[in-house]
Amino acid sequence: MNGETHGESKHVVMMGGLHVEMAMWNTFGDYLEGSGWTTALTQAGISSPGIVDSFLKASHLKRTRYAHQVTAVALAKLQPEAFAQTDAELSKEIWKERMRDRCPTLKYWDTILKIELLGHVFIRAHREKTFFTLFRFSERNCSMVFCSGSSSLCPLVTCSHS
Repeated sequence: MNGETHGESKHVVMMGGLHVEMAMWNTFGDYLEGSGWTTALTQAGISSPGIVDSFLKASHLKRTRYAHQVTAVALAKLQPEAFAQTDAELSKEIWKERMRDRCPTLKYWDTILKIELLGHVFIRAHREKTFFTLFRFSERNCSMVFCSGSSSLCPLVTCSHS
């Protein structure tokens, strides 16, 4: 082996899809911990309290993925319903922007919806083996992780620059 064909500057090392997905859900669990998410899932009958708590750490991948799918669908349905209940003569986008500024709860759950959808984009890209989409996911997700201070997904960033 020589430095021209092999070495740190010539390779990108990344965990496999299963481990990346588990780390992703674990990071999302860090965001959701203490938010009432587990209580809401328990009250909705998604699962028992102990199992719902395990979703925060992605202990069981298939169950955790299902809980995040339910969350994304519920949040995506609730936003238009909240908008429909307003009397304002605003576009949905302007309404959402103003509500995000006024209501920290809406801002939080809107952010959760965005990261939930981002997670499902990753799963689809991995299943379809679309490298460009996986790359875009990693690029977006890593910035989110570093901004949050979470270390669950840090192994994604293992490539070096020449």
